[in-house]
Amino acid sequence: MKELGALPKMGGLPINGLRGSFDQANHRREERFLAERSIHMVYQGQPMDAWLVDCSAHGLQIVSKQAMQAQEEFHVEVRLHGKFRLVRYQVRYWFQVWAEACQIGAEMAEEVSEADAKLILQELLGSANR
Repeated sequence: MKELGALPKMGGLPINGLRGSFDQANHRREERFLAERSIHMVYQGQPMDAWLVDCSAHGLQIVSKQAMQAQEEFHVEVRLHGKFRLVRYQVRYWFQVWAEACQIGAEMAEEVSEADAKLILQELLGSANR
């Protein structure tokens, strides 16, 4: 992935240094930001909500009632260029958190311009402040 450069101020809390050691955090390809909000998504054609824990320009971590396996795909609804759009993500890992909740890490599974990747990140973070 390409380096995105500095992101404009958007109220997100960078969390790379908060989880694990600083050296472990530096292995991440992109800066992660704490999000902690509900998002709308579509999985296997069914709309549902999930809890967005954190995100980067090309990935996110959610908690969902729906278990998903690695390599499965889902879509997250974002507003991009004034229109609602579904962005496709692919599950990279998952684990059971509680009896009815799974933590899922996913990577964006479609090509978007770096400018659009920044806008998607801003939308994921900025919507929490609306």
